[in-house]
Amino acid sequence: MKLSFAAVATVVAANQLPMVQFPMVEKKSPEKLRADTEWNIAGVKGYYDGFYKSFYKTNMPDSMKECLNTETVDNIITFSSVLNDPFNIKMMDVQKDFNMFAQMAEIMENLSKCHFEESAFDIMTLCSKDPTACLLPKVTENLTKNMFVLIGKMTSLAETLQGYPSKETDEYEEQMRELGSTGGTWARVMFNYKHHN
Repeated sequence: MKLSFAAVATVVAANQLPMVQFPMVEKKSPEKLRADTEWNIAGVKGYYDGFYKSFYKTNMPDSMKECLNTETVDNIITFSSVLNDPFNIKMMDVQKDFNMFAQMAEIMENLSKCHFEESAFDIMTLCSKDPTACLLPKVTENLTKNMFVLIGKMTSLAETLQGYPSKETDEYEEQMRELGSTGGTWARVMFNYKHHN
């Protein structure tokens, strides 16, 4: 009996304490959380689109267009809301718990369609087939041969990034696309990478 009373008293006392706030986590309204998440995802998609086009000198395949689609963005926002207010989770809601696991699985499955790792694997394959292609003297030679292209890209990037980062989602996505394009060009030039379909 004494143990039960102590347990009940502890639960009541815990509920009377002021809510603990994580100093590094800013509480956001659901609208702000959605807008911020969509803004960040637009930046990621823009960067990768620009990188892919410049590195492979082709558009992304249709199979990768589903990367970070609307359903995945909604599921990411759901998880962001949990991280935004971790004490607002209702314990013992089994249906909601299963739904969250399903949403997390959907996010992971969708991210596998993005193939963010593809260019890194392609460079590693290139270096495995021709180890001299990745040695510093060869990389330096490649950079020197294409210095005008790289300087042109940097000049274009400097113009695009005035006012970076834009608060407007579409403009931010375009800024990130240009940044990704510059990164893709540098990676392609450094390793003299040629895409073979």
